[in-house]
Amino acid sequence: MEIPANTIGSIDCRENQGLVSGNRLLTAAATWSEALKDAGAEQGRFVGLALQPSAEFFSALFGIWQAGACALVLDPGLSAPERENICRFADPAAMVSTEADKWPVPVVDSPGGTTKHGQTVMQFFSTTPALALLTSGTTGQPKIVVLSFAALEARIRANIDAIGASTLSRTLQTLSLSFGHGLIGSALTTLLAGGTLVLPQPGPVLPMKLGSLIDRNAISFMTSVPAFWHVVFKASPPPSGGSLARVHVGSAPLSKTHWKKIADWADCPVFNCYGMTETANWVAAAPYTDQAVDGLVGHSLEGEFAVVGGDGCRAPSGTGEVVLRTSGLMIGYHKQPEATGSVLKDGWYRTGDVGRLEPDGRLTLVGRQKEEINRAGSKVQPVEVDQLLETHPDILEACTFGVPDTIGGEAVAAAVVLSCGTSLQKQELAKWCLARARKEIVPTHWYVVDEVCRTDRGKPDRTGQRKKLLESKK
Repeated sequence: MEIPANTIGSIDCRENQGLVSGNRLLTAAATWSEALKDAGAEQGRFVGLALQPSAEFFSALFGIWQAGACALVLDPGLSAPERENICRFADPAAMVSTEADKWPVPVVDSPGGTTKHGQTVMQFFSTTPALALLTSGTTGQPKIVVLSFAALEARIRANIDAIGASTLSRTLQTLSLSFGHGLIGSALTTLLAGGTLVLPQPGPVLPMKLGSLIDRNAISFMTSVPAFWHVVFKASPPPSGGSLARVHVGSAPLSKTHWKKIADWADCPVFNCYGMTETANWVAAAPYTDQAVDGLVGHSLEGEFAVVGGDGCRAPSGTGEVVLRTSGLMIGYHKQPEATGSVLKDGWYRTGDVGRLEPDGRLTLVGRQKEEINRAGSKVQPVEVDQLLETHPDILEACTFGVPDTIGGEAVAAAVVLSCGTSLQKQELAKWCLARARKEIVPTHWYVVDEVCRTDRGKPDRTGQRKKLLESKK
């Protein structure tokens, strides 16, 4: 993998504060590399990176790579017990952070000194670990996905081919850099396409002023999670400048109803994307059309899909667990060979997602195996119920989950967020559902909530939602 300095894009750190060029990023990276080597960075070791989105973040990232180490990218807002737990498990050689007193390992908060010349090209061995991204376990057993430079290069090249370098000319960064969707799909894809990454002031007001941000910064591309758009619809008028050329939405299920609202607001092609940290970001994407259906993610961007049915056999079409082969596949889970072996089989990755794969390779997701509700022998996918409920004109969001039932084993429960100023009777909701879907998937337990529980990646947290609501009844 080679990164020539003159092909790296620029960082627009904050509005009206100018640009930081790719040459400046790599010059600073060389200084970071020297400081990190002094702190123990070397091939085969992690170096933690916990900075807010900034030009310094990317200079430090490139510096970690120049030092030969693997960047363990972490949320700067982790609590003290979480930091202790992760560092104990991952054993990073050092941390890049502005908070030296908060980490139990050596911290490099500024590289110090200067270098006379930045590297004009960064070159890496393809199998060398490049990124380590935490997917769960900040307080328990951490689950850290390790990606090679080869996986990153394959995924970023596929992203650029699918999106187009011209569309990536000005990208608005709306997501955290501590997970793959934000770091790989948005930031690194844009920079390695030669585009400008616009870093707005972080905080909850970002979706509330999205339209004006897009116009003021002539944004051409952005990617986000479905929950982000609920705030946008409430508070932000759409852009009017005509610069927005493409929008991606991913990391959580997207219903056709929600998809259409985003497309109407953005007035440009909006793609429902499918991917996970283990595959270094997106493996499929489908644009919104009138023929779109809930869960449609389209054809593979790079690689191959198959499904595994009840017989355990892999098939090129049909319904079952989605498995895939891709050049963007992870090396494995750090220090977890059994967990790695359970999902990687003969070069195929078992996603845990249930999907319908057409003979032409088009994929539609219908649920998650682990979230499946067993209602007296009838299998109910929570995402299917979510998508049904979110077509109701007075329901903004839904989060479906299973609850214990003495007769059927499990019953279907739903937490719903209602439109402002509306109220619905549970009997009305059940009747509305029965007119549109089979009886088995209609919830028997209803909860009206102000907001649904979500993971830090924007996905519905069904376990957390169930625990919160059931404990509140005690």
